[in-house]
Amino acid sequence: MESYPSYASCVHRPFQDARCFISMSQSIQSPDAPKPPPGPFVKFMHEKYSEIQKNNPGANMHKISKIASQLWQELDPEERNAYKLHAQEEYQDYKQKYLVFLDGLSEQEKAQLHNDTRAQRAHRERFKEKQEFRNLGKPKKPPNAFMLFVRSSRLERGDTSMIIYEEDAKTSALHGEIHKEGARVEKEKYDKELAEWEERMIEIGRSNGPEITKIASQLWRELGQEEKSVRKLLAQKEYEDYKQKYLMFLDGLSEQEKKVNLYHKFVKEAPVKKKEIKVLHGLGKPKMPLTSYALFLKASKPKRGNKSMAQYIKDLANDWHNITKEEKEIYEKDARVRKEKYMKELEEWEEKMKATGFQDFIRESSRNKPQITSVSNVPKKSSL
Repeated sequence: MESYPSYASCVHRPFQDARCFISMSQSIQSPDAPKPPPGPFVKFMHEKYSEIQKNNPGANMHKISKIASQLWQELDPEERNAYKLHAQEEYQDYKQKYLVFLDGLSEQEKAQLHNDTRAQRAHRERFKEKQEFRNLGKPKKPPNAFMLFVRSSRLERGDTSMIIYEEDAKTSALHGEIHKEGARVEKEKYDKELAEWEERMIEIGRSNGPEITKIASQLWRELGQEEKSVRKLLAQKEYEDYKQKYLMFLDGLSEQEKKVNLYHKFVKEAPVKKKEIKVLHGLGKPKMPLTSYALFLKASKPKRGNKSMAQYIKDLANDWHNITKEEKEIYEKDARVRKEKYMKELEEWEEKMKATGFQDFIRESSRNKPQITSVSNVPKKSSL
């Protein structure tokens, strides 16, 4: 059986390949998957569709939907509730069937279904955002020089793209410059209108969207490394709090409900400790010093060769044990000096964190220590 590309791979190029077009309609719902039931209003509109079409000949789908919406609003509350209750019953039945369907899938099929569902949701969100921006009056992107040429060519349908490409290649340099100049003027007009629109959005409290994100991204890049690290660590702590709340939420679910929730929303067990260490180093926290054994390895730089990892580690340990006491003392002394320097730098860093209100990032044993007044802040004795 011929395999089709996943929905995720087709989101940004849905019509470049006929298989992508098929995939967009088939990948999310396989033939064996139960179809979600229609909502109460959709069910009502299906029932009234023939009647509305008969009373309004020539009406398009938008007009029919508008009439159905008006009829829905005119229904008695009891009738509307009856549709809603029926829809809820159908949805509960659908959930049970969907769980049975999931149990019959392999892990690979489940992962594919999860990726396709997530990609479809992202595609839908982008379309919704684009529609919202259009309603808010966001200016449209201008055509480039080639698209201006396409507009002016007025070629008949057929193998249009190839004909236009060949025609564009044959056009004179002067003709091409005309289209480029037109595109440049359109681009300048668009940039001006976009800047005005963004200012208007900020004024009305709608400072979101791709363009605003670009501005925020630029401001983020201009932040200092220390400030970035503080914000990253705070975000990490918020995520940890969210994860705990989500696990508590899962504890209150039945086994079947857990399957659905965990399938569509995984609790990512990321290497949090590693991320925290990276962020703390960004805040200026001194790095742990090397031990005497690590200093020995660094100095000797032993090669692994064709040895297995287990044998390699065993040989390294033997080399360390076989060196003389005097040689070992050199590495141990170096390690002690490094450790003393590290502890001094760590205490200074922790005092800095306490002074800036970030005592949660330091050792518990250092939190209750009285803050040491720096030498530079001690008033000097009078020379008189």
